[in-house]
Amino acid sequence: MISSVGISWVPARDGNVPADAVLGGRDEDGGDIYVGRARFSSNLLPAKVTPNHRTAFVSFAGKEHEVANYEVNTATAFH
Repeated sequence: MISSVGISWVPARDGNVPADAVLGGRDEDGGDIYVGRARFSSNLLPAKVTPNHRTAFVSFAGKEHEVANYEVNTATAFH
């Protein structure tokens, strides 16, 4: 039984994700999408990190933008 979960944000770039990254879903080509966040236009925004595309994406001003540097949400279970 898991008694708690440690959540953190880990810096990454170019589609890389740590082993304990939080999986958010799959994109239309079947690749994994991980939960991320990134700075864009002086804002900290939610990001989808896509290793298959070697980048992360944020939505800003009605458009999707690529970002090379981002943070990945990670979760570690404690027993």
